[in-house]
Amino acid sequence: MKVFVQMFNGIPMQVKLSDGEREERFGMPERFQAAILKLRSSSDNVVFERVWKEHGVRFGEFADIGQEVTEELQAAYDDERLARLTEAVKEGQEAVDRQVNRKAYDVTEDMLQEEDWKKRFAHLEQMQPELKDIPVLMKAMEDPKTSIRRQAVVNAGMIEDPAILPILYKGLEDKTVTVRRTAGDCISDLGDPSASEAMIAALKDPSKLVRWRAAMFLYEEGDETALEALKEAEQDPEFEVSLQVKMAIERIEHGEEAKRLCMEANDDRK
Repeated sequence: MKVFVQMFNGIPMQVKLSDGEREERFGMPERFQAAILKLRSSSDNVVFERVWKEHGVRFGEFADIGQEVTEELQAAYDDERLARLTEAVKEGQEAVDRQVNRKAYDVTEDMLQEEDWKKRFAHLEQMQPELKDIPVLMKAMEDPKTSIRRQAVVNAGMIEDPAILPILYKGLEDKTVTVRRTAGDCISDLGDPSASEAMIAALKDPSKLVRWRAAMFLYEEGDETALEALKEAEQDPEFEVSLQVKMAIERIEHGEEAKRLCMEANDDRK
Protein backbone atom coordinates (compact mmCIF):
# COMPACT_ATOMS: atom_id res chain seq x y z
CA MET A 1 0.00 0.00 0.00
CA LYS A 2 1.44 3.38 -1.00
CA VAL A 3 1.64 6.12 1.61
CA PHE A 4 1.53 9.85 0.88
CA VAL A 5 1.74 12.78 3.28
CA GLN A 6 0.28 16.17 2.42
CA MET A 7 2.63 18.92 3.61
CA PHE A 8 2.08 22.63 4.06
CA ASN A 9 5.28 24.61 4.54
CA GLY A 10 6.96 21.58 6.06
CA ILE A 11 4.06 20.60 8.35
CA PRO A 12 2.10 17.36 7.80
CA MET A 13 -1.58 18.01 7.11
CA GLN A 14 -2.96 14.55 6.37
CA VAL A 15 -2.01 11.03 5.33
CA LYS A 16 -3.33 9.31 2.21
CA LEU A 17 -3.17 5.55 1.65
CA SER A 18 -3.78 3.89 -1.72
CA ASP A 19 -3.80 0.23 -2.71
CA GLY A 20 -4.37 1.02 -6.39
CA GLU A 21 -8.11 0.46 -6.19
CA ARG A 22 -9.21 2.69 -3.35
CA GLU A 23 -7.76 5.25 -1.01
CA GLU A 24 -8.35 6.50 2.50
CA ARG A 25 -7.20 9.65 4.26
CA PHE A 26 -6.27 10.26 7.87
CA GLY A 27 -6.08 13.69 9.48
CA MET A 28 -3.42 14.86 11.87
CA PRO A 29 -4.23 15.78 15.50
CA GLU A 30 -5.44 19.21 16.60
CA ARG A 31 -2.00 20.65 17.33
CA PHE A 32 -1.04 20.20 13.67
CA GLN A 33 -4.24 21.88 12.53
CA ALA A 34 -3.59 24.76 14.93
CA ALA A 35 -0.09 25.25 13.51
CA ILE A 36 -1.46 25.27 9.97
CA LEU A 37 -4.11 27.85 10.90
CA LYS A 38 -1.31 30.13 12.08
CA LEU A 39 0.47 29.63 8.79
CA ARG A 40 -2.57 30.52 6.70
CA SER A 41 -2.36 34.13 7.80
CA SER A 42 1.20 34.21 6.45
CA SER A 43 0.35 32.48 3.16
CA ASP A 44 -0.83 34.05 -0.08
CA ASN A 45 -2.69 30.90 -1.08
CA VAL A 46 -2.95 27.85 1.16
CA VAL A 47 -4.17 25.61 -1.68
CA PHE A 48 -1.12 26.21 -3.85
CA GLU A 49 1.27 25.61 -0.97
CA ARG A 50 -0.05 22.13 -0.28
CA VAL A 51 2.08 19.33 -1.70
CA TRP A 52 1.78 15.54 -1.55
CA LYS A 53 5.00 13.70 -0.79
CA GLU A 54 5.59 9.98 -1.15
CA HIS A 55 6.17 8.30 2.19
CA GLY A 56 7.05 4.77 1.18
CA VAL A 57 5.07 1.54 1.12
CA ARG A 58 3.39 -0.23 4.03
CA PHE A 59 1.63 -3.56 4.38
CA GLY A 60 -1.56 -4.27 6.29
CA GLU A 61 -5.05 -2.87 6.79
CA PHE A 62 -5.93 0.74 6.02
CA ALA A 63 -6.88 1.60 9.60
CA ASP A 64 -3.75 0.03 11.10
CA ILE A 65 -1.39 1.70 8.64
CA GLY A 66 -3.14 5.05 8.96
CA GLN A 67 -2.77 4.96 12.73
CA GLU A 68 0.85 3.83 12.51
CA VAL A 69 1.92 6.56 10.08
CA THR A 70 0.10 9.37 11.91
CA GLU A 71 1.67 8.22 15.18
CA GLU A 72 5.12 8.30 13.58
CA LEU A 73 4.53 11.81 12.24
CA GLN A 74 3.41 12.95 15.68
CA ALA A 75 6.62 11.51 17.09
CA ALA A 76 8.79 13.21 14.47
CA TYR A 77 7.05 16.59 14.81
CA ASP A 78 6.91 17.49 18.48
CA ASP A 79 5.55 20.83 19.70
CA GLU A 80 8.97 22.46 19.56
CA ARG A 81 9.51 21.49 15.94
CA LEU A 82 6.04 22.70 14.93
CA ALA A 83 6.72 26.02 16.66
CA ARG A 84 10.02 26.42 14.79
CA LEU A 85 8.33 25.76 11.46
CA THR A 86 5.53 28.21 12.22
CA GLU A 87 7.97 30.97 13.13
CA ALA A 88 10.12 30.25 10.09
CA VAL A 89 7.24 31.08 7.73
CA LYS A 90 7.27 34.65 9.01
CA GLU A 91 10.92 34.93 8.00
CA GLY A 92 10.40 33.66 4.45
CA GLN A 93 11.01 30.56 2.36
CA GLU A 94 14.72 30.35 3.10
CA ALA A 95 14.01 30.05 6.81
CA VAL A 96 11.38 27.39 6.13
CA ASP A 97 13.86 25.41 4.05
CA ARG A 98 16.38 25.55 6.89
CA GLN A 99 13.85 24.07 9.29
CA VAL A 100 12.57 21.42 6.87
CA ASN A 101 16.15 20.39 6.08
CA ARG A 102 17.33 20.75 9.65
CA LYS A 103 20.78 19.55 10.57
CA ALA A 104 21.01 15.96 11.72
CA TYR A 105 22.69 15.03 14.98
CA ASP A 106 24.50 11.93 16.15
CA VAL A 107 22.30 9.36 17.87
CA THR A 108 23.71 7.35 20.75
CA GLU A 109 22.56 4.11 22.31
CA ASP A 110 21.67 6.08 25.44
CA MET A 111 19.14 8.09 23.40
CA LEU A 112 17.38 4.84 22.59
CA GLN A 113 16.77 4.35 26.31
CA GLU A 114 14.23 7.21 26.36
CA GLU A 115 11.04 5.97 28.01
CA ASP A 116 8.80 7.70 25.46
CA TRP A 117 8.91 5.77 22.17
CA LYS A 118 8.11 8.96 20.27
CA LYS A 119 11.39 10.48 21.40
CA ARG A 120 13.26 7.33 20.40
CA PHE A 121 11.61 7.43 16.99
CA ALA A 122 12.35 11.14 16.54
CA HIS A 123 16.05 10.48 17.10
CA LEU A 124 16.11 7.84 14.36
CA GLU A 125 13.91 9.84 11.98
CA GLN A 126 16.35 12.76 11.78
CA MET A 127 19.44 10.55 11.49
CA GLN A 128 21.68 10.71 8.44
CA PRO A 129 23.06 7.18 8.92
CA GLU A 130 26.69 6.27 8.36
CA LEU A 131 28.77 3.16 8.99
CA LYS A 132 29.59 4.38 12.48
CA ASP A 133 25.88 4.24 13.34
CA ILE A 134 25.53 0.49 12.80
CA PRO A 135 25.78 -0.39 16.55
CA VAL A 136 23.03 2.13 17.32
CA LEU A 137 20.80 0.75 14.58
CA MET A 138 21.40 -2.80 15.77
CA LYS A 139 20.36 -1.69 19.25
CA ALA A 140 17.20 -0.15 17.79
CA MET A 141 16.30 -3.53 16.29
CA GLU A 142 15.64 -4.73 19.85
CA ASP A 143 13.04 -2.01 20.48
CA PRO A 144 9.53 -3.25 21.36
CA LYS A 145 7.93 -0.66 19.05
CA THR A 146 7.46 -1.80 15.44
CA SER A 147 7.82 1.71 14.02
CA ILE A 148 11.27 2.04 15.55
CA ARG A 149 12.48 -1.33 14.29
CA ARG A 150 11.23 -0.50 10.81
CA GLN A 151 12.92 2.92 10.89
CA ALA A 152 16.16 1.26 11.96
CA VAL A 153 15.96 -0.99 8.90
CA VAL A 154 15.22 1.99 6.64
CA ASN A 155 18.19 3.86 8.07
CA ALA A 156 20.45 0.84 7.63
CA GLY A 157 19.41 0.56 4.00
CA MET A 158 20.47 4.16 3.42
CA ILE A 159 24.08 3.26 4.28
CA GLU A 160 24.33 1.03 1.18
CA ASP A 161 27.22 -1.10 2.43
CA PRO A 162 27.41 -4.87 3.05
CA ALA A 163 28.24 -4.08 6.67
CA ILE A 164 24.52 -3.43 7.23
CA LEU A 165 23.54 -7.00 6.37
CA PRO A 166 23.40 -8.26 10.00
CA ILE A 167 20.77 -5.58 10.70
CA LEU A 168 18.79 -6.54 7.61
CA TYR A 169 19.01 -10.24 8.49
CA LYS A 170 17.57 -9.44 11.90
CA GLY A 171 14.83 -7.49 10.16
CA LEU A 172 14.01 -10.50 7.98
CA GLU A 173 13.30 -12.47 11.17
CA ASP A 174 11.13 -9.78 12.77
CA LYS A 175 7.69 -10.75 14.04
CA THR A 176 6.04 -7.97 12.00
CA VAL A 177 5.64 -8.32 8.25
CA THR A 178 6.23 -4.60 7.64
CA VAL A 179 9.71 -4.88 9.11
CA ARG A 180 10.46 -8.12 7.27
CA ARG A 181 9.34 -6.74 3.90
CA THR A 182 11.31 -3.52 4.42
CA ALA A 183 14.40 -5.58 5.24
CA GLY A 184 13.86 -7.67 2.11
CA ASP A 185 13.57 -4.53 -0.01
CA CYS A 186 16.81 -3.16 1.44
CA ILE A 187 18.63 -6.44 0.79
CA SER A 188 17.37 -6.42 -2.78
CA ASP A 189 18.49 -2.81 -3.27
CA LEU A 190 21.93 -3.67 -1.91
CA GLY A 191 22.21 -6.56 -4.36
CA ASP A 192 24.90 -8.46 -2.47
CA PRO A 193 24.94 -12.16 -3.46
CA SER A 194 26.18 -13.07 0.01
CA ALA A 195 22.62 -12.45 1.23
CA SER A 196 21.33 -15.39 -0.81
CA GLU A 197 21.19 -17.78 2.16
CA ALA A 198 18.95 -15.42 4.12
CA MET A 199 16.70 -14.87 1.12
CA ILE A 200 16.48 -18.61 0.49
CA ALA A 201 15.12 -18.96 4.03
CA ALA A 202 12.68 -16.11 3.30
CA LEU A 203 11.06 -18.22 0.57
CA LYS A 204 9.17 -19.88 3.46
CA ASP A 205 8.03 -16.63 5.08
CA PRO A 206 4.33 -16.56 6.07
CA SER A 207 3.85 -13.38 4.01
CA LYS A 208 3.49 -13.69 0.25
CA LEU A 209 5.06 -10.22 -0.05
CA VAL A 210 8.25 -11.36 1.64
CA ARG A 211 8.31 -14.60 -0.35
CA TRP A 212 7.94 -12.68 -3.61
CA ARG A 213 10.78 -10.31 -2.67
CA ALA A 214 12.99 -13.30 -1.82
CA ALA A 215 12.24 -14.93 -5.17
CA MET A 216 12.93 -11.65 -6.96
CA PHE A 217 16.29 -11.32 -5.20
CA LEU A 218 17.26 -14.87 -6.17
CA TYR A 219 16.20 -14.15 -9.74
CA GLU A 220 18.66 -11.25 -9.74
CA GLU A 221 21.49 -12.61 -7.58
CA GLY A 222 20.97 -16.32 -6.91
CA ASP A 223 23.12 -19.18 -8.18
CA GLU A 224 22.97 -22.98 -8.26
CA THR A 225 22.99 -23.17 -4.46
CA ALA A 226 19.47 -21.70 -4.46
CA LEU A 227 17.96 -24.18 -6.92
CA GLU A 228 16.86 -26.83 -4.42
CA ALA A 229 14.96 -24.30 -2.30
CA LEU A 230 13.50 -22.61 -5.37
CA LYS A 231 12.18 -25.89 -6.74
CA GLU A 232 10.58 -26.62 -3.38
CA ALA A 233 8.89 -23.21 -3.58
CA GLU A 234 7.83 -23.61 -7.21
CA GLN A 235 4.28 -24.62 -6.26
CA ASP A 236 3.70 -21.63 -4.00
CA PRO A 237 -0.07 -21.06 -3.66
CA GLU A 238 0.32 -17.40 -4.67
CA PHE A 239 0.54 -17.06 -8.44
CA GLU A 240 2.90 -14.07 -8.46
CA VAL A 241 5.28 -15.81 -6.06
CA SER A 242 5.21 -19.04 -8.04
CA LEU A 243 5.85 -17.15 -11.28
CA GLN A 244 8.82 -15.29 -9.81
CA VAL A 245 10.25 -18.54 -8.45
CA LYS A 246 9.97 -20.17 -11.89
CA MET A 247 11.70 -17.17 -13.46
CA ALA A 248 14.53 -17.45 -10.93
CA ILE A 249 14.97 -21.15 -11.70
CA GLU A 250 14.97 -20.47 -15.43
CA ARG A 251 17.55 -17.70 -15.12
CA ILE A 252 19.89 -19.75 -12.92
CA GLU A 253 19.65 -22.86 -15.08
CA HIS A 254 19.84 -21.15 -18.46
CA GLY A 255 21.72 -17.91 -17.84
CA GLU A 256 21.28 -14.30 -18.89
CA GLU A 257 19.47 -15.18 -22.12
CA ALA A 258 16.67 -16.68 -20.05
CA LYS A 259 16.63 -13.53 -17.95
CA ARG A 260 16.24 -11.40 -21.07
CA LEU A 261 13.36 -13.54 -22.32
CA CYS A 262 11.66 -13.39 -18.91
CA MET A 263 11.92 -9.60 -18.90
CA GLU A 264 10.40 -9.44 -22.38
CA ALA A 265 7.57 -11.70 -21.28
CA ASN A 266 6.90 -9.42 -18.31
CA ASP A 267 6.82 -6.39 -20.59
CA ASP A 268 4.31 -8.12 -22.87
CA ARG A 269 2.00 -8.76 -19.91
CA LYS A 270 1.97 -5.09 -18.91
